[in-house]
Amino acid sequence: MARSLEGQEFLYSYNGGVNALVDRQTWLGLNKADQILKAIWQHDPGSKVAINYLPTVTTPIFTFANHKRVQTSPWFTGHTEHLEKLYDHIRRHGGKLCSEYGNFYVPFSNGFGVMRNEHKFAVSHGDLIEWFGPNAGSSVL
Repeated sequence: MARSLEGQEFLYSYNGGVNALVDRQTWLGLNKADQILKAIWQHDPGSKVAINYLPTVTTPIFTFANHKRVQTSPWFTGHTEHLEKLYDHIRRHGGKLCSEYGNFYVPFSNGFGVMRNEHKFAVSHGDLIEWFGPNAGSSVL
């Protein structure tokens, strides 16, 4: 069942040609995860435990890129035009797009070097429906 968007706040971030969108709770989780990672890496630099922990507290992160990149990379939620439609959908259903820049981790934005860990961030069409409702699927994607 879809979550109510009424009163929900969403934040945006961008890196390496990838646009990302999260709700405020996920954004808070990303900030907490960043603090946890820094604390772990202070004692164990590059710890794989820290990297593997991140997706469990920081999803979903909805990611959007240009058409060509999405065609060759099925892990994106959609292409950039879908993001604009999702913004409209959020607004129509009582959600709010925060004017502040989220400045959070954007999966799939740094090339294939770190992709081994980023596949855990893939958000499916079903995830989009779960979060934004059945109308989001047809109006966004």
